Amino acid sequence: MIDIENEVIDTIIKAIQTAHTTVKVYAENVERTNTLPCVTIEQIDNSVYLDTMTSGNTENHALISFDINIYTNSAKGKKQEAKLIAKTIDTAMAGLGFIRTFGGIVPNVADINVYRLNMKYSAVVSQDKHTFAI
Repeated sequence: MIDIENEVIDTIIKAIQTAHTTVKVYAENVERTNTLPCVTIEQIDNSVYLDTMTSGNTENHALISFDINIYTNSAKGKKQEAKLIAKTIDTAMAGLGFIRTFGGIVPNVADINVYRLNMKYSAVVSQDKHTFAI
């Protein structure tokens, strides 16, 4: 199995901590937090990329996807705050070779006063951990 989860999460955490010092980052989905704004990062897929699998069932590449949520509740500009955080994440993920396959507003049913922006990213990753956009 090709595993780059820690490298991706560490890169995102460093990018966010550099640009947005008050944003808390969780490396998993959390049901509730008292600290906003916050970001959750979760790897949602790590499957064999069948196009490059050998006849001997050797995995040469994996299709890896991440789900990232941004939560804000700023009294002024929570949407704009989420977009600024999203831009930082987008730049970091692109630098790792991932492409954004989804980006949009998701209703935050747990608390309608919290703005939630969801983004999904995918890449094909080789054994030597080089990424290729799909």
